[in-house]
Amino acid sequence: DFDRQVNPRDADRRSNIRRGWSMRHALQKRLIRNLQTSLSYSYRADDFGRYIVEDDAQIVEEDNSDHTASCGISYRPNKVVSLTSNYTYRLDRQWDHNYKDFHEFRSLVIRNQHENLSVSVDYRPTRNTTVNFRGSRSRQRSGIFDTFNVGYVRTL
Repeated sequence: DFDRQVNPRDADRRSNIRRGWSMRHALQKRLIRNLQTSLSYSYRADDFGRYIVEDDAQIVEEDNSDHTASCGISYRPNKVVSLTSNYTYRLDRQWDHNYKDFHEFRSLVIRNQHENLSVSVDYRPTRNTTVNFRGSRSRQRSGIFDTFNVGYVRTL
């Protein structure tokens, strides 16, 4: 065993271990011919720690969780114009783990909330030409950010 050769003391024999898990659920529903909604939720979790060979146990040093929920609506009144709006909320957290007298203590280190609202308009007057307008507002720990994009595509 490599761990036994590198660390002759039993207490020092440890190997790093990382575990992760994620899931995603989505629902799309056409309400009427030109109106469609969508909902989604995703969750991701992972932890990092050490595997102690002799005890066949894992000591978790940190763990992370990330929840994301979004909803959107899309409206296409005709073949030329399409309107879309989307809202996303994300909660990202990280915990540290400490151990004392065979008890685990978990403390929150980072808690980030992110929100994003976007609106876009696609205009396609011909099969070869597309004009896209998109605006969004994003709020996160580092501040509030507004973006506005205009795109023009012409196929030759």
